[in-house]
Amino acid sequence: MLKPTEELIATRVENLLNQVKTEFARTCIRNIRTACTKLLELKSPITVASVGGYIEDVDHQSFLESHNGRTGPKAQSIRNNSDFKNLVVMYSELQSQSKKNILPTTKSSSNPTYPTEGLDKKTRHYIDMLHAQIASDENTIKTLKQSIKQDEGLLLVNDAIKNTCDSNKIEHITKVKDDLKNEVIKRILMLPELHPEAFELKERNGKVALYTASQTNPIKIISSKEWSTLTQEFFKE
Repeated sequence: MLKPTEELIATRVENLLNQVKTEFARTCIRNIRTACTKLLELKSPITVASVGGYIEDVDHQSFLESHNGRTGPKAQSIRNNSDFKNLVVMYSELQSQSKKNILPTTKSSSNPTYPTEGLDKKTRHYIDMLHAQIASDENTIKTLKQSIKQDEGLLLVNDAIKNTCDSNKIEHITKVKDDLKNEVIKRILMLPELHPEAFELKERNGKVALYTASQTNPIKIISSKEWSTLTQEFFKE
């Protein structure tokens, strides 16, 4: 039996989408693909239960509905459908292959994973997903900060060579600087649209701020004042 690869799984998904006879079945396949892809990204275990739990999670339902039309299937429906179940197994085997190439790390005992002992398996799994989501959000923020630092670096380079460049070179470097700055701002402003499962805008008293998408403990990433500044900077002529 061939070991699953991303290309092999993509082909399998396309074949299933063409084979099934109802639109709901196609939606289920797309939702399973979305859930498995996200669990891969979060390094969270991929099982029938975890995929079903991800799809049924209230924090993910609006995203799945907007991208794939509706939610479903539940974990029991995945177990009862051989195509759905085999697709989850393929993603699980792909994840296992990836783990073999990663060296194990020592977990710190000073930071317990769970707030209390005796939690059931479903609750522990949900907490694991939240930890993974926070880690993913932190990586996204880190990437954005690196982009901003690159922009600042370009500004310093521009200032350093202004005295030695002719007017044409200065004009070119200034344009590159402005293009990079606009691209960074554009990426930040598009976060809620491109990644609604991770980021959302919250409005209060006419002011808008960027938060992590969570029904229980949203974290403010960009304040309303900073968001207003970014918006004005991007849309100014």
